[in-house]
Amino acid sequence: MLLTDVRILDTLQVVNESAGPGKPMKVRGVFQRADEANNNGRIYPQQVLENAINNLIEAVQERRCVGELDHPTYDMVKLSNASHIITSLRFEGKDVIGEAEILSTPAGKVVEALIRDGIKIGISSRGMGTLSEGKGHKIVNEDFKLLTFDIVADPSTRGAFPSLTESVQSKAVENTIKKVVGRNVFLSMLEAKIDNKLDELRIDEAKDKRKDDPCWATHKQVGMKMKGGRPVPDCVPISKKKKKKPIKESAYTKYAAKFIQEMKSCGYGKPAKKKGGKK
Repeated sequence: MLLTDVRILDTLQVVNESAGPGKPMKVRGVFQRADEANNNGRIYPQQVLENAINNLIEAVQERRCVGELDHPTYDMVKLSNASHIITSLRFEGKDVIGEAEILSTPAGKVVEALIRDGIKIGISSRGMGTLSEGKGHKIVNEDFKLLTFDIVADPSTRGAFPSLTESVQSKAVENTIKKVVGRNVFLSMLEAKIDNKLDELRIDEAKDKRKDDPCWATHKQVGMKMKGGRPVPDCVPISKKKKKKPIKESAYTKYAAKFIQEMKSCGYGKPAKKKGGKK
């Protein structure tokens, strides 16, 4: 069965602030704890947890241990929702200290924005295994296989965050996600709209070129041939695999400039107002 257990990273440490291009944000914290009942009433014996961590170390060292955003309900990692990569796992007493590098994916940008906005995030271990009944709790058995650690921002999972009420926390998370995802959606829509317009321009150019073309739209002239004792155009079918011809630079520049102007009129592209005093 799929086992997921969440810990709120009260002692989350930002190791690297992602100061510029090529410098991702890195975080560190307690990812899991052994021999202690969690909010799901489960106990991970230290030996079971140590074995699971050891089996995952190779993937961590090879940068293959990718995690997702929110609560996946499947036993595989979907790269389309990848938000971070686990870069280090080690034991300190009963605690599993983990480090993660936030990716530059859409989900990763959401995580980075949540952290910068002061939202407390949680780390959720995801694995497969069975449980045994104990006294008032359940014990994770030795067949437990740790898959990865996911990042979550759900106050209802661990009761409530101590610094904010659940409603305020949820609203802050929702607004941050909308802000980050909204930008990505807008840019994707803009890109699609420009591509569609460029396709229209290509079609218009093709029509202009075919005004004096003696062949059908699905054919092209490759020379002349004799028919009925007189020369006529020799037309052959156009290959369907033919690549799109680039449009004139002037047409692209004109259309792109128009959209850039529309973006500026909507408030995009303006420098963000700095909060607080000088940095």
